[in-house]
Amino acid sequence: MFSKSDSPNTVINPRSNLTVRKYQKNTIWRGNKIKELLFKGYNQQEIVSILHVGQPTTLRDITLLYNQQEKKLITMESYCLKTILIL
Repeated sequence: MFSKSDSPNTVINPRSNLTVRKYQKNTIWRGNKIKELLFKGYNQQEIVSILHVGQPTTLRDITLLYNQQEKKLITMESYCLKTILIL
């Protein structure tokens, strides 16, 4: 899938023609931008238009964000429950 060069940072993905490091940076930037636009009240179609990203990509990133938030809530609930039980 990836063609190798001298170092791991120069491994190229033939489909995107990007190094792994640059691809990861782009993915993180896109996720942060989607989160920002969601908090500002934009819907999925508006985000697709603003970022010029495909709808499936946007949906996948939004789903990932919601799942991360859900995990944080579950961890917080577990912590609170343990704290209450200790008292």
